[in-house]
Amino acid sequence: MTEYEIVDVINNATSNMIAAQALFITVVSAYVVVAYTVGKDLTLYQVSFVNFGLLLFVFISVQSALGLTGIISLHIDKLIEYRGIGESEAASMAVMKVFLVGVRAILIIGAFIFMWQVRHPKTE
Repeated sequence: MTEYEIVDVINNATSNMIAAQALFITVVSAYVVVAYTVGKDLTLYQVSFVNFGLLLFVFISVQSALGLTGIISLHIDKLIEYRGIGESEAASMAVMKVFLVGVRAILIIGAFIFMWQVRHPKTE
């Protein structure tokens, strides 16, 4: 594999990861909008179904992000080896994986809390 091909694979994987993050934010935003507009009118089955679908999407999304970071890390190491400079980027990719999973976890937990608060408003 030439240096150009390695850089192309890295760029493609990075673009796919950015697109996946945009899709994730879009789906979570749609969930929050639905929770706000019709959340209190949904039956328990409907809420459970939507929540299960969102959780399934989150798990698939996280696996995809982790796979793409693995591909990027592997090819960055190949590129470093090919050029004969620098050190492995494994440590920074590990931080990136934690960041990707952490941000997604915070957004999903926030969305579920929002749905709970819409369905169970405080009465004062």
